Amino acid sequence: MYKLIDIVFKRRDPDIWMYHTASSYKVRINEETLSHMSNLLQKTDSVSLSKEEKFLLDKLLEKKMLVAAAEKTRLPPVKNKSRLDSIELEFSSACNLKCRHCFASLSGRNMQPGIIGKILKGAAELDIINLVLSGGEPLLNPLFADTLQKAHEMNLKIIVMTNGADVADETAKIMAENKVAETVVSLDFFKQHHDEIRGEGSFDKTIKGIRTFKKYGLSVYVTAVACDKSVPFIEDFKKFCLRELGISQIRLSAAIPVGRASDPPALKDFYISDENLKKIFSEECLQEQSGKGKTGESELRGFPCAACTGQLFVSAEGIVYPCRYFQNLNEPVGSLDGLELAKIYEKACKHGPTALFKPAEMKACVSCESFAACRGGCRARAKLLTGDVYGPDPFKCRTYGKNFKYYT
Repeated sequence: MYKLIDIVFKRRDPDIWMYHTASSYKVRINEETLSHMSNLLQKTDSVSLSKEEKFLLDKLLEKKMLVAAAEKTRLPPVKNKSRLDSIELEFSSACNLKCRHCFASLSGRNMQPGIIGKILKGAAELDIINLVLSGGEPLLNPLFADTLQKAHEMNLKIIVMTNGADVADETAKIMAENKVAETVVSLDFFKQHHDEIRGEGSFDKTIKGIRTFKKYGLSVYVTAVACDKSVPFIEDFKKFCLRELGISQIRLSAAIPVGRASDPPALKDFYISDENLKKIFSEECLQEQSGKGKTGESELRGFPCAACTGQLFVSAEGIVYPCRYFQNLNEPVGSLDGLELAKIYEKACKHGPTALFKPAEMKACVSCESFAACRGGCRARAKLLTGDVYGPDPFKCRTYGKNFKYYT
């Protein structure tokens, strides 16, 4: 007999998604697969398993999502209370680095217990899957360990986004004990480039932090900002990360000229040519990194954005936004000081900026031959860079070979 561990099911009509809360693994399944899985848990020996049940047994054991049980067990209920999958927390708006490309609007405050409690309550009420702790630097919040424990007890999939510059063994141990699914570390290529961006000595600190995470068995993902200066080192950097550091995956991005990255010296240093942009950020790569279309959100809404319906961002002060870019735009959908998260979400789904968005109004986009693939890109980014929520997204335009210059 067996029982499932660290598994959550969520319905996204017409499909059901199965998430492993202790890793990045997720898969789309149907009612038939769910039925086979239920039957598998009721069998007392492997001999009586059907072909489909045997396949599921092998796959679930391989993914460490199934263990032996002393008695028969049942499937966990399929979550279906809302379409909201992810909440990102600005867990600490303080930071121990001063990166030249940072676009975050940092207040220097830590998220407090009352706000965290309201978020976790809302997570249960809305059947959330992913809890993302970001910053600033989330490890600076003294409530980090306590929040991880509570989130783990709720079987939430925990993702921690950190610069990795100050990682104690005890911190990594606590993260491993609470089965953090993804530890996402910012590492901007090799020492010279990284230190130019994040400060002298920061590269060595981050490498030490990554090794500490790996020592405790955590899955580490690296994010790196690519520019013309770093493009020649991409292949060597990938080998270094994958072979020497044991990184699970490398995710590249480009600096967006917002916040510190909009300063003239930063614009020059982080410039990436159209040729390099197209070479690095193929549509396949963009889809993988953004999750576009993976849970049906773009099909539902007519444009590739999960903000408000599929994801929310909460500032350290408890202000709720459709996503992080909307914090830069200063366009919140509510505050936990006055409303519960479930009420804010309900309101945002009906009256939020993305709910009221009219894709047909993207006139410059819909007339473009690349629109069928691009779908207009990111609307918040378009507004940040052009001042028009219905205007082109310069980053996506340049990725598709359009001559849209937002670097000067």
